[in-house]
Amino acid sequence: MENFEPRRGAFAFNSLRELGLITSETSTFTKKCLMHEQPGAEENSPHCPYCQQYLAWVGIHLSPEKFGQPWSSISPRVVGEIRQEVDSKTREQFFVVEGRRYGRALLEL
Repeated sequence: MENFEPRRGAFAFNSLRELGLITSETSTFTKKCLMHEQPGAEENSPHCPYCQQYLAWVGIHLSPEKFGQPWSSISPRVVGEIRQEVDSKTREQFFVVEGRRYGRALLEL
């Protein structure tokens, strides 16, 4: 893996060091508010001074504690990717998980 730019299918860490899988094609507007993460706070209030919109890459969490929940990062640190390849002999398609330092694994779904 030579290209460490964020893209769909890449594994990345956000600023909180949470691992996620990027599912968006490009960065999209996302709303974030630390106030609304508190229990009992009114989420997505249009007049909340703590809410801000920003451009971020979005996807899903891969950590055991938050697996499958929404994930986002303004500047993700890409550490690997899922890529679809084709066997040149059999023309069969398969998925490869490739990480930094040339680590590769076949992904069976």
